[in-house]
Amino acid sequence: MTPNSVSPWRDIWFRPRRAISYVVDTNPEYFMFALAIATTFVRAIQKSSNDSLGDKSDLPTMIVTWTFAAFFMGPLGLLINGAITHWTGKKLGGKCKDVARVRAALAWGAAPYLLTLIPLGCLYALMGFEMFTTATPKLDSAGDVTLLVIIGLTVLNIVFYVWSWITSSHALGQVFGFSAWRGFAVQVLPALCVITVIVVGVVASKHSPEQAVRGLLNFL
Repeated sequence: MTPNSVSPWRDIWFRPRRAISYVVDTNPEYFMFALAIATTFVRAIQKSSNDSLGDKSDLPTMIVTWTFAAFFMGPLGLLINGAITHWTGKKLGGKCKDVARVRAALAWGAAPYLLTLIPLGCLYALMGFEMFTTATPKLDSAGDVTLLVIIGLTVLNIVFYVWSWITSSHALGQVFGFSAWRGFAVQVLPALCVITVIVVGVVASKHSPEQAVRGLLNFL
């Protein structure tokens, strides 16, 4: 590989437009579903930690759940999200007529999120199964240094997450032929529409504001 050659694995980090241009011009389906499966697996781990799933499940059960979610919801989610994003992008003035290119942008744009496995793995090494439980006696008795390391790993996790949004915005902007800001809007507008419908429905019902907030958080 020459210094000027394109590598989507390398360029997606700092030159996402170049990376996705290479992918869609050569083979839009290149690693598309593999990346969708991998990112869904990592998101399942993250959600299990955020939701303290360990309070009601053991680790083997969670691993089975993550695997099922990855292989079933990963490709299915990419297909559905690709169709919705393609429709939204065209409504915003995008010029991409091929939904496969949109799916490629979504899959490759999220690739940096896979590196959250590094801080997640380190957090598990420090916290053990408490990473997935509400009760954290081991963590509560840990020293200041350990707590600072955990905070640093959490920040690193957030950095990779935000970075994946940036790369996705640029990748979508490239395939649609518009700015990264509009590429960001293409991703968030469908979710905002769904949230708006839910909020309107809750407000129109007899639920209290507290119940409405809890319902919305559970949906998210």
